[in-house]
Amino acid sequence: MNKTLDINIANQIFHIDENAYKVLKNYLDAIKSYLANETSRDEIIQDIESRIAELFIERMISDKQVITSEDVNEIIKIMGEPKDYSISDEEDNQQSQAYQKVEKKLYRDKDQSYISGVSAGLGHYLGIDVIWVRLLWILFAVLSFGWAILIYILLWILVPEAKTTAEKLAMKGEPINLSNIEKKIKEGYDNVSEKIKDVDVKKHSKQAQSSISSFFSELEKVVLKIGKTLVKIIGFILMLFSGLGLLSLLFTALGLSGIGLFGNIDLIDSGIIRIDGLIYNGIPAWLVITATFIALAIPLVLIFILSLRLLFSNIKRVSKTFIISIIILWVLSIATLIFIGVNSSLRERVSGEVVNTTSLNLKPQDTILIKMKGNLNYTVSPFKKNQEKITYDENDNKILYDSNVDIKLNRSSDQVAYIRVSKWTYAFDENKARNQANLLTYNYNIDTNQILLDSYFLSPPELSDNYLGVDIDIYIPDDVKIKLNENTNDFLENYFHPLESKNKFDEIYTLNDNKLFCSSCKVIESSGNQNKE
Repeated sequence: MNKTLDINIANQIFHIDENAYKVLKNYLDAIKSYLANETSRDEIIQDIESRIAELFIERMISDKQVITSEDVNEIIKIMGEPKDYSISDEEDNQQSQAYQKVEKKLYRDKDQSYISGVSAGLGHYLGIDVIWVRLLWILFAVLSFGWAILIYILLWILVPEAKTTAEKLAMKGEPINLSNIEKKIKEGYDNVSEKIKDVDVKKHSKQAQSSISSFFSELEKVVLKIGKTLVKIIGFILMLFSGLGLLSLLFTALGLSGIGLFGNIDLIDSGIIRIDGLIYNGIPAWLVITATFIALAIPLVLIFILSLRLLFSNIKRVSKTFIISIIILWVLSIATLIFIGVNSSLRERVSGEVVNTTSLNLKPQDTILIKMKGNLNYTVSPFKKNQEKITYDENDNKILYDSNVDIKLNRSSDQVAYIRVSKWTYAFDENKARNQANLLTYNYNIDTNQILLDSYFLSPPELSDNYLGVDIDIYIPDDVKIKLNENTNDFLENYFHPLESKNKFDEIYTLNDNKLFCSSCKVIESSGNQNKE
């Protein structure tokens, strides 16, 4: 078992095993010895340590917690050995250095800036001269009616400045190794020396740029201070929005799956959500729910990660493997939903119904009572809750319970009273739909002037993904009065007269133009207007 140490490199704390620490210390000591006579020695060492810290962080993105000798040796290969480099002999250096493809990073280049260095940084990143970038900004500002200014300010706030030599090399896409870091810093010192020699020649030409840069340098401090505050606020809002969105999606998915976290809540059984009308193309409900959940959840996850990065700058970057994996998963979910949508549009279902008609023996001035009844074996309430659930009958057989029952009271044009019960469902052809409708079990009883209707119907569980129901039409002559019990209103499709309360029970109603009027309610006068009690 190796001993583990904590080290501080470029203000970053790393856990490293003892053997790896010895290798790293020897490497850094060798660099210091190699640069012993260099004027820019301290700055070179600082930039080398910053680059090493960055490479360590890249290796710590996964669950790995300790830097090993293998990691240090890999970093030394990237950075190069001190003895392999010589600024005075660039040709030998190029031959000894293996080709390494370096990905450019976007930074602001303050060395070539007039305002913030955004244009210069974009020029390096895109590989074009900075003057063309500045001209494009001006053109974009005119054509976008000022939106380009807002985008510029956002880039000013969000894109970091290239401060260290390693960052300046990354900005230009040059390999970040010992040779280039040393060369870059020496070039900086040479440039300073040249500027001192040319100071009288360029004094007047640089004076205007210096004044502009000074003004925008002060402006930058204000903008960055305000911008950082705005970034934190935006990060908090994004975290709140995405976090609540993910929780809502999670609870919805659990509810649709029949898994409740609070008292075994089932959104389908409770009537909050019905998916029987959504799933009508033969595709399993779980596939639609899963694909929809992934398609909505992954953008929220990415927004949540972004919000954490905006709020807390010290959070480690998420690995590219993870990002690529969830993007692939998101694309697959979108493709699945597109397939389901196309499949649904190409395979349109048709309805089929089975109708049963029964005459009612009613005389003028009779009062008919319409009642709904439930079944305690399936539900404790006779009220309509748009319930659909798999349950068991008295013989312990699995069945589908559904309360999608609708009642409509109609005026009988031939003054003959009768009841029409329609059981219906959908399928890809009418015969299959009718055969499925025949499988629905619905019961009702007629006893003198009383109609007793079930508040539910039963069907085989394999129809759970179908859209199905029972429609009841009761045709009533003009002189027949109507009485409703309490729960019938939940199933009734008729409109009540605007002055009638839908919560009145045991009152006598008449049907006029398919609207219900209360004939037994007392009429009172209130503020000059007639109202029903």
